[in-house]
Amino acid sequence: MAAMYIQAALSILIPLAVILCVTFFVLFALAKVEIKSLKILGNVVVILLLVLATLITGTGIYATINSFRTMNKIKAQSIEIPTVPVVPETIE
Repeated sequence: MAAMYIQAALSILIPLAVILCVTFFVLFALAKVEIKSLKILGNVVVILLLVLATLITGTGIYATINSFRTMNKIKAQSIEIPTVPVVPETIE
């Protein structure tokens, strides 16, 4: 069960880390730019990247919580999957 939590956390953290790194480098490049129109464009890009990071985090947390709830409901109901007995074929 702990492995599932780790996998869920990594599925959220890896894309989030990449987007935040890109955001940092855009801000770093933006600090060196002197043209006003490029600064405005850079600020818009940073805002969009931060919104994207927020959406990824929220979606990942929502999906993780719902998948664990579904698994817990299935375990609570102890649903047994019916199996069909396999009859070996006789070779003549």
